[in-house]
Amino acid sequence: GEATIEAHFSPIVYSVSLSSSEGGSISSPIDFNFTIENDPFIKAEENDGWDFSHWTGNIEFLENNTSSETLIVWQNAENLPSNLSFQANFIPELYSLEISADGIDLGEGKVDIVTGTNQFTDQLSKVVEVNSQSSIELNATASEGSYFSHWSGLPNPSSLLNQDHHLSET
Repeated sequence: GEATIEAHFSPIVYSVSLSSSEGGSISSPIDFNFTIENDPFIKAEENDGWDFSHWTGNIEFLENNTSSETLIVWQNAENLPSNLSFQANFIPELYSLEISADGIDLGEGKVDIVTGTNQFTDQLSKVVEVNSQSSIELNATASEGSYFSHWSGLPNPSSLLNQDHHLSET
């Protein structure tokens, strides 16, 4: 008699595990499987006050490790590990603040500024760089013959990312 023998092949299943640092989250499934027949796509989303920085892990298999949305790619499936892991990394947004004392032509006062480990004293005008996770302390000192009246240009406390804030006028 006759017999027909066939070889059957199935694609290898690869697994992916995703995580994120502080400041964002994963928007594609955190854990998923794919085969070489798929175009596996990973995506991370930043929280308010944060910027996506880069992916870490098996980045040699990413189309672009500095994009929050990227494909998993490979040149040769034989080189692709069966378990891949990637972490999305985020950094705080940076802000430039211009701080000045009104009435400086009259010598009415100066401002002391403290941001993290930086301290600037007796400033008439200063631009400081802070990130979204920083705190900033401002102290206004009136010159003789004048008094501190008020701050202007401060954000509404309810609009601050860190609701644990203290705005006081001294």
